[in-house]
Amino acid sequence: GIAGAGGIGTALPNFATGGGVILTAFGLPESYGAPFMALVLASFLLTSMDTAVRLSRYMVEELVGTPQTSIEEYGANRYVNTSVVVIAAFVLLGTGSWEDLWLLFGGANQLLAGLALLTGTVWLANWNRSKQLISTGVPLALMAFITVLGLLWVAFYQVLYIRLLSGDPGMWGWISGGGQIAINLTLIGLALSLLWMGYGNIRSSRGLGGEAVAADGGEPSADDGKRTDDD
Repeated sequence: GIAGAGGIGTALPNFATGGGVILTAFGLPESYGAPFMALVLASFLLTSMDTAVRLSRYMVEELVGTPQTSIEEYGANRYVNTSVVVIAAFVLLGTGSWEDLWLLFGGANQLLAGLALLTGTVWLANWNRSKQLISTGVPLALMAFITVLGLLWVAFYQVLYIRLLSGDPGMWGWISGGGQIAINLTLIGLALSLLWMGYGNIRSSRGLGGEAVAADGGEPSADDGKRTDDD
C-alpha cells in the first residue's frame, strides 16, 4: 500500500511538521508553520501532477500521430489519454511499483546529462580542431560508463537474478520484470548508438577518418577544422 511504499505514508506529514519547526526560527509558531508547509507541499504535488499528466498526454498524442483509424482517434482524444495516464499513475502508486520505475527514471535522467555533454563535445570538435575535448569528453565517458553499468546491474542482477530467478514473482512479476529489463536495455542501446554516432562525427571533424564535417552543418570546405582561437 501507499503507507508501506518506502515510508511515503509517514514522509509526507513529516515534511509539514519539520517545515513548521524550521519556520519557528523566523518567529512563526509551529501551529501556523506546519499547516503552511502542508499547503506548500499540496500545491507542489498538484502542480507536479498537472505537469506530468500534460506531458504524458502530449507524448501519447505524439505516439499516435495523425489519427487514421477510429482506434487512433480514441488514442488522440485528450480525455481518453489523460484517463489512461492518471489510472496508470494511480496503479503504480497504489501497488508500490513506482519504486521500480524510479531507478529507470534515474538512469534516463543521467543519460540526458550525458547527451548534453556529448552535444558539447561534438560541437567543440566541429568548431575548432585546436580545441581540447577533455573538459567535456572525460565527464561524458564517466557519465556514460557509470550509467550504462548501473542499468546493466539493475536489469540483470536486481531484476533478473534477485527478483525473477531467485524469487517467486508470479505471472505479473514476470511481466513487470520483463518490461523493466526491456526498458533498461532500450536505454542502453540508445545511449551506445548516440555515443557511436558522436564518436564517428568527432573522428571525421578531427580528420581521423572519413570526410571532414562542416562546422556549420553544411558542405565541408578546405578551411573547416583549421580555424584558430583568433577566429
